[in-house]
Amino acid sequence: MKASRVFSLTWRALRHPGRLLPPGSAPPSGRRTASSAPPRRRASVLARGSTLRPLSAVVAVAAVVAAAACSSGGSTPATGPSGGTAIKGGTATVALPPATTYSWIFPFYSIANSSSYNSEQFQFLMFRPLYMFGGNDNTSVSINYALSPAGAPVYSNGGKTVTVNMKGWKWSDGETVNANDVVFFLNMAKAEKANWYAYSSGLLPDNVVSATAAGPDQLTIQLNQAYSSLWFTYNQLAEINPMPMAWDVTKLGAAAGSGGCTTDSAADGWAKCKAVYTFLTAQSQQASSYATNPLWQVVDGPWKLSAYSTNGNVTSIDLVSRLRAKATSEAQ
Repeated sequence: MKASRVFSLTWRALRHPGRLLPPGSAPPSGRRTASSAPPRRRASVLARGSTLRPLSAVVAVAAVVAAAACSSGGSTPATGPSGGTAIKGGTATVALPPATTYSWIFPFYSIANSSSYNSEQFQFLMFRPLYMFGGNDNTSVSINYALSPAGAPVYSNGGKTVTVNMKGWKWSDGETVNANDVVFFLNMAKAEKANWYAYSSGLLPDNVVSATAAGPDQLTIQLNQAYSSLWFTYNQLAEINPMPMAWDVTKLGAAAGSGGCTTDSAADGWAKCKAVYTFLTAQSQQASSYATNPLWQVVDGPWKLSAYSTNGNVTSIDLVSRLRAKATSEAQ
């Protein structure tokens, strides 16, 4: 029997400058129940700021440590239901099945690069989806709005208009995670349907008539017909990953947004988005540069990649202490 491949990840909780990211508390009351609407794919997640739990039934966690939650009041982070003591920092060793590795960093991908290892266990640590699911108690697969960069969507116009309010989280380059980051993703989905693993004819993005940033933190989506709000939230909005303007480029070092995908349209056949997709896909194919490529250093999740080896070793750095020190220095 072949030995499992072992990954070593080192992390601590992340707080972006001037913005405290939510601790790993339970979802607010009134949430959707797991039985009423199981999510399409985002069922196993890491809750920010709480004890690490197994991410998949096939993953063996050899060592578990807590990612300490930061709070403005300096309160002690809550421990997870496992009863372990939360500590700041540490190393978790995760065994993966033979011939399995984290092989795709760009959170827009074809079916060939689709796997729970690449998304839930790798990409989600760095790039948060619009809506996160579950918690650390293994009792719910509902949306955890506390851990999501957007609040609960609001449906109006008989279910044909969806309003999504972003929370103003920050990317690590200082830019805000805003409505345009969602438009960027949706435009790419329209341009590259054949290369998006989640595409099914007639569904997202085909059912979106328009998606516009009504304000920096508010996205308005017009649908082609009324849909169940529960179904659309769990099976359509849940497929979206906001992408930073730093990725809307066609070459390294280019000005953020210069690729033009965020403002592109069908009028030019989505040419700008196609060019951006081609560039980002080529960069994601260069696995050996994952930890050094400036594109992938722009994150809104709690961890940032600092080392990656194609033989299966991945390490993410402690951002929270550096950012806290920077904030303290600037305040003095």
